[in-house]
Amino acid sequence: MAAQPRPTGAPTWLDLTVQDVESAKKFYGALFGWEFADQGEDYGNYSIITKDGVPVGGLALDMDGQGNPVTTGQGRWSIYLATDDIERKVAAVQTAGGQLLMGPMRVPGSGHMAMIATPSGAKVGLWQAVEFAGIELPLQPGTSAWFEALSSDFEADLAFYRDVFNWEIAWMGPEGGSDGFKYVTNGAGEKSTAGLCDATMFFDDDRSYWRPYFMVQDSAQAVETIEATGGQVTDGPDDTEFGRITTVLGPEGETFQLQQPL
Repeated sequence: MAAQPRPTGAPTWLDLTVQDVESAKKFYGALFGWEFADQGEDYGNYSIITKDGVPVGGLALDMDGQGNPVTTGQGRWSIYLATDDIERKVAAVQTAGGQLLMGPMRVPGSGHMAMIATPSGAKVGLWQAVEFAGIELPLQPGTSAWFEALSSDFEADLAFYRDVFNWEIAWMGPEGGSDGFKYVTNGAGEKSTAGLCDATMFFDDDRSYWRPYFMVQDSAQAVETIEATGGQVTDGPDDTEFGRITTVLGPEGETFQLQQPL
């Protein structure tokens, strides 16, 4: 059965790469109630994550280019943006100042994937759905609530997402930003699918990366679980117009956000 893909440029999948898969399963299982379905050796024992039967993302062992387990570094969440023509999109990425890091390649029974870097160096995946569209977004606890890219070169990445992925740029606040704050979304209001933030507001290095937000019902309870199972809260919980937001590091240093509706 053919998948019903999300619009080009919208986040459509995410996965977590770690050095200790079993530890990650225990942490995220306790935090979100996730279940993990190992896809077997033919798929590198990649696990599909579900919450109450809803596809949430993937979990994989970190491997180097030769297929050997990586034993240093930190875990990382990767976001994949939808495309209807991955070969054409890869060419556009390179023309617009991005880099091709991996692929394109066919994932049997699912679709086509590639990994790229934006002009600022942020890594992001591409996904062309065939049999599998990706995540579902029911906006319930334990599932994705938002996705955003933090960029050390905001203007370059803004042009990149606009030109390559057809983002419809909507400014948060006045166009061009104010008081050092620059944030845009792909689409406005309820039609928005992801955000781009000027990371120089927070970091004084060249850090650029994507991070997911996951919905929780009770931030205080989630924080207790995080601290009891090897994670760390680095900021919050803070009440905002978008909910109660908490910045978290998982057991291997992978960063993500919690969002509790208010």
